[in-house]
Amino acid sequence: MRRALQIGLVLSTALALTACGKEGGFKSAINQELEGKYQCLGSVGSDVSVFSSLRVADMDSLRQNMAVIAQTKTNGQLEPLSAKEIKEAAALNSLVKVGLLKKTQETQQATNWNSQPVDGKFYVMDLYNLTDAGKKTVKGKNFLGNPRNFCYAHPQVDKILNYIEQDSGGRKVAAVKYSYKYVDVASWAKDDAVKAAFPEIEETLNATDNTDEMVLTKGDKGWDTGL
Repeated sequence: MRRALQIGLVLSTALALTACGKEGGFKSAINQELEGKYQCLGSVGSDVSVFSSLRVADMDSLRQNMAVIAQTKTNGQLEPLSAKEIKEAAALNSLVKVGLLKKTQETQQATNWNSQPVDGKFYVMDLYNLTDAGKKTVKGKNFLGNPRNFCYAHPQVDKILNYIEQDSGGRKVAAVKYSYKYVDVASWAKDDAVKAAFPEIEETLNATDNTDEMVLTKGDKGWDTGL
């Protein structure tokens, strides 16, 4: 009886170790895929409408900037920014505050349709560009080929919740469900001004239903995400 009990304990321990080792393989493969799945801020920059509303002699140099906030100055009087522009400026300035953007100011004479100066009318523009610290937040490109700026965290597997294995075309395949957490959270993403300007940061980091699924294939070197 004692021998049977010992054999049962050995077998159950071996099965547990096997399951643990398999889950470790799942976790490693999924984490390798998630390493590049950075969470980044949404669009931060000037849309086409900003430039379409301006007429200045040196438009090409303006387009080289990451973002432009422009105010019209007529006969020495600055026109107020719109509510949308005020919100955009606050978001950009929060990134200046944490050292990811630098802001400079430039004034250009307004021109008419045939590039002739308009008397008494100017554009006062705040120009925003990435600092060296800001450039380090760039993680790859989006589907349009533009840099993904201000990336602040990426997911990492917390637990393997369950999995289903099966053979497919002579290969072993596993559908794995897992929970995840966000790691390598950038210090600037914890700044109050940045969080206020970009509420999606806290919404992402504080989400409660962080689960997902991934299909893995067993290869010569273990489990991976290639099919």
